[in-house]
Amino acid sequence: MARLTLDNPRFGFKTEEDANNFRQEINAAGLRYARPICWHDNAKAFPKEIIGASCFILRFADRLVGVTAAHVVREFQKAKAATPSLVCQLHRMPFDLEAALIDIDDTLDIATFGISERELKTTLTDAFDVSARWPLEGVVERDASIQLIGYPENIRVINSFERSAVFNAWGAFDFIDDFNEREIILTYDPEKVLPSPTKPPLGYNMSGCSGGPAIVHEIRPSGLHLWHPVGIIVGGPKFGEGDAAAFDIIRVRRIDCIQPDGRIEGTSDTGWLPGR
Repeated sequence: MARLTLDNPRFGFKTEEDANNFRQEINAAGLRYARPICWHDNAKAFPKEIIGASCFILRFADRLVGVTAAHVVREFQKAKAATPSLVCQLHRMPFDLEAALIDIDDTLDIATFGISERELKTTLTDAFDVSARWPLEGVVERDASIQLIGYPENIRVINSFERSAVFNAWGAFDFIDDFNEREIILTYDPEKVLPSPTKPPLGYNMSGCSGGPAIVHEIRPSGLHLWHPVGIIVGGPKFGEGDAAAFDIIRVRRIDCIQPDGRIEGTSDTGWLPGR
């Protein structure tokens, strides 16, 4: 598989500037595949608290399946039980998350929900088309470049005058450090990751990115560019000590357990067995 690296001849980059321009185009295009999902008390006036996370959509042959983290859905359900006037939105669209829910697995931390073609168009979202190939076997490899996309709360802007909230997107390229049947592990070092317009610093607060997609890119010898959604963000940076303080660990849950009907099939893996 051709990876997003400057020294890969299949990309034909002659300069680092060309490579960086290509990555910036991919970074911008990738933002179309992720959307914020949020909730707030509809009975309260601005300024008010708006809680949000991230999600994305998979296109199977017979239906669209939305994906987010299970703990995102649980937080919404808990908030809704405490505040009956709470409303949920998918991007700018009112969305009944509980009614749309297809399946939820708290152990894997994955939840799926249904969404219509009309709703997809309303949210201005691009769905990952996996109708011809699922699961994506052989895509996850050690040292492959991977793109993360989400909507962190620390760059969210609440505009009380306009009674609105702006969910700014975050995205960055990293490398797969290790993986097993359930997880993909990234050791994030700002000095080693691929250049990105939004390359975050160490210790970056990724709260709000839960449920965002992790994407492996492939470019065929013909020049065809393929997007492979391989996981969702479930855990942000964990701080280390000593030499480990020079990087963060970001956890991504693999999504090949999601079936074409939206059901989630768990894996038998219960321990850390790195892929070799």
